[in-house]
Amino acid sequence: MRKPFCVLLTSLFVGGMVSFLAACNGVDEETARGEVADTVLLDGKIWTADEQNPAAEAVAIKADEIVAVGSTSEIRKYVGSDTQVISLQGKRVVPGFQDSHSHFLAAASLLDPLTGRNPFEPVYSEYNELTARFTRLLLGLSHHFVNWMGWTPLDILIIPPASPEQALSGIRFGMHELLKMGITTIFELGAHWEHYEAVSLLKERGELKLRCDLFLTPEHLDELVERGITRHDGDEWLRILGIKLYSDGWLGPRTASLREPYADREFFWQNDPEYSGILYFDQEEINNDVLKAHEAGLKIATHAIGDKASEVVLNAYENALYHLPNPDHRHTLEHAQVLAPDLMKRIKKLGVICSIQLSFATTDMHFAEKALGSERMSHAYAWKTMLDEGIRCAGGSDFAVEVLSPLWGIQRIVTRQDLNGLPENGWYPDQCLSVEEALRLITIDSAYNSFEEDIKGSIEVGKLADLVVLSQDILEIPPNQIADTVVEMTMVGGEIAYVWPDSAL
Repeated sequence: MRKPFCVLLTSLFVGGMVSFLAACNGVDEETARGEVADTVLLDGKIWTADEQNPAAEAVAIKADEIVAVGSTSEIRKYVGSDTQVISLQGKRVVPGFQDSHSHFLAAASLLDPLTGRNPFEPVYSEYNELTARFTRLLLGLSHHFVNWMGWTPLDILIIPPASPEQALSGIRFGMHELLKMGITTIFELGAHWEHYEAVSLLKERGELKLRCDLFLTPEHLDELVERGITRHDGDEWLRILGIKLYSDGWLGPRTASLREPYADREFFWQNDPEYSGILYFDQEEINNDVLKAHEAGLKIATHAIGDKASEVVLNAYENALYHLPNPDHRHTLEHAQVLAPDLMKRIKKLGVICSIQLSFATTDMHFAEKALGSERMSHAYAWKTMLDEGIRCAGGSDFAVEVLSPLWGIQRIVTRQDLNGLPENGWYPDQCLSVEEALRLITIDSAYNSFEEDIKGSIEVGKLADLVVLSQDILEIPPNQIADTVVEMTMVGGEIAYVWPDSAL
């Protein structure tokens, strides 16, 4: 049916007025019809993590979503009378940092902020061999005790809060500290149900400003199966991804499980020449747990440091995939520090993700070669080799075992040096990552780790507006200055969640 002549005239008049007003206000016609942004960031240096559009100057945001990325002149078109305009003044902008392995909630929920202690603040301590060896001795005794009891370290290291309500003050304090560091998503490895309930309370009260992905301890597996909870439940703020398992110890106290005996005799429990560490469960036991979680649609994250532990875990993953094929399972090896070439091939073939810790190499460099010997060191802490082989990796801190700050972690994984610049050329410098590779580990690759690469992890149209503004351009400054960089602003879902008090933004 033809439109009446008067309707056509009205349509032409309204359309003309929209175009006229748009031109007068420096906004294109499409913007004037409803694409005015709530917030725009202009005149910056933006690393997007988008391989198709890696660099930009400006971003437009509407509600919690990025609606445009481009040059400053292009993004000015999204400015309306009520748009918040932030001049970046040439500052470097990156996607919000994501920590793929932490125990943040475990630490925060037991914290009393009134004590004045801040466990989240990064503090550099000189390495002291006597203190470090005593710490490793105590930890080794703990590992052997829990193994003798038929437990794993999860049974004594991850303590639930007395109640969800009691945990809130510590989590609120910790959340602010993470936002100060530019962390917008945290993965909790080994959470209890009380941790989930505490974060749920914050969310219900509108106080949650940090995205949380949780892996519960194995004791919750049957409950999760009964409740029908899968990795796809929840939303972008709070999700139970799956289950955390624990296969072996750590190289420091010589409790990581190796295929061959340790190269040294550091502790008295190594008296047996065939001693090769601790394996907390046999193959049949882990096969059963992994298969149950896999069939329930849960993601499985398993602590595995030694090559024997990784082999046993990969066997369990392969068994589960044989019974229920799923090419997009994204199960992980947490730490994956000693991987012979045959294990790397299996990891890639199975589609397993390696969740690596940015600071581990520079912490373990004081004892790793002594424990492993030079031959095994050729495929230990081999982060660059793993990426070059096409293995999917994600990055994290393992706080509170390690320092939480992503910028400190980036400096250490890029330089393979401690913060004093030692060793001079880096520890096994052929395994140094580029700054961009390190950034990807804690942005888009961590988003892939939680099945969320389509909604976050990069600065792209249609994704959540989780952004970090830095005081220095970490892509251009000398790598040994990265840890001195300050987060000037953190944005989560289009809202400014933190601003550095001395920022001129």
